Amino acid sequence: MERPHRQELVKNPDFLEIEIRELMGIAFLKKGDYHAALSCFYDAYELAENIEYDEGIADANLNIGTCYRFMNDFNRALDFYRRALAIGRTGNFRLALGKSLVYIARIFYFQKKYEQAMEYFGEALKNFKEADDKPNMGLTLMSIGNIHRKTQSPERAKQNYLQSLEILETVEDDYYLGLCMANLGLLSLKSDKKKNAIDLFKKAFQRLTAVNAQSELFMFKQHLKDEYGLDFDTLTPKN
Repeated sequence: MERPHRQELVKNPDFLEIEIRELMGIAFLKKGDYHAALSCFYDAYELAENIEYDEGIADANLNIGTCYRFMNDFNRALDFYRRALAIGRTGNFRLALGKSLVYIARIFYFQKKYEQAMEYFGEALKNFKEADDKPNMGLTLMSIGNIHRKTQSPERAKQNYLQSLEILETVEDDYYLGLCMANLGLLSLKSDKKKNAIDLFKKAFQRLTAVNAQSELFMFKQHLKDEYGLDFDTLTPKN
């Protein structure tokens, strides 16, 4: 028997409750209260199971996996991401499929398993292209660029970053444009193109400041100081 689709479930009271639980879980996740977030996401999972809402089950698996990733339990995170991936493939849910691939790839990236990360990012990019999902296309290209930067392939990294910027500029998202410009700045520093890098960082930091991305600003600030002796606020070399 065919499972019900989203549009058939929107009037079900449990459907609204699933969305409420997801929003509560995301709020707890942003505060760093991972156990409270997990409780909400597990509730959402059970509700989605009860009404046979496959997209909701996939989303719950992704959210639960993300909690475990933030808790550094990568094996459990991968388990839940793979469950979401299986549902995405079976139901041809492009968003769940793409997000699952990206989340799995990110774990491999953090573990420095770059070949495996590239495989999943590559499949995710193909999925997003077929769906004409420009924001996720841009983000995935940036992630692929990061792998090439880490594996000493600067020209390929630059190509990926420029492609990412071109796509992200069409959706006018300051946060992701800022991240991509900052990564391109890091690539320029590694290539000893300091003036070009500083120009990129200034543009990147303006965009990240505009959207109050404080944690990302701090991360880049610390990295510049630790690795290159650059002061974040003035972007001039320390003596």
